[in-house]
Amino acid sequence: MILGLPETERDQCQVQILADVLNTADVWLHSLLPEETVRACHLQPVRDIAMFLREMRTTDAEMPDRSSARRAGNDTVHQKMAS
Repeated sequence: MILGLPETERDQCQVQILADVLNTADVWLHSLLPEETVRACHLQPVRDIAMFLREMRTTDAEMPDRSSARRAGNDTVHQKMAS
């Protein structure tokens, strides 16, 4: 963010880097923001970090290469976390 301006403005470089990351990987966020706000930012909300880590370990054991599964359209991780 560029904070020295009268209104806070996003740094274009930061936005481009985030866009590249979001095109390559799932990004999970633990925060007090409403879930719909987190999703509107193309992030995945995490309510309980301990439960999330347990789920990720289980998912990693079942699907060792999540990146290739994601490219193939497999949304298993998202579906598990949504329930």
